[in-house]
Amino acid sequence: MLAAEQEIAALSHMAEQLKHNRSEPITESVDLDNLFAFLSDVQPQSRNQIIDEIGEKMDELVEDLDVELETVIQQELEGLAQEQQQPTPPKMGLPSLPEPTGPPPPPPAGFQTSPETPVLPPEKKRLI
Repeated sequence: MLAAEQEIAALSHMAEQLKHNRSEPITESVDLDNLFAFLSDVQPQSRNQIIDEIGEKMDELVEDLDVELETVIQQELEGLAQEQQQPTPPKMGLPSLPEPTGPPPPPPAGFQTSPETPVLPPEKKRLI
């Protein structure tokens, strides 16, 4: 129990010191007028500079895009001019043979069976 009383006394002493430190007036001060004047002088210049840099980059990108578009349009026009100069092959007409109306004819008799492969009756085919 003695240890607990010592801890409570130490904590009470710390709390008193903190209260005493907070009640002392702070002697440091900042001249807010000078601070705001400094910030108002510095901020617009840097902000305008950043905006100007972004504007310049955008102008460069627009110029690059214009050049690229002109190149692509020129290539397309040249391709169209070449297509017009080349004669187009005649279109294929309708097929000269009529469409089949029936099933195809059976293959010739010589291709159905050969002497090396004997034809087995249906009942013997099932056993094999």
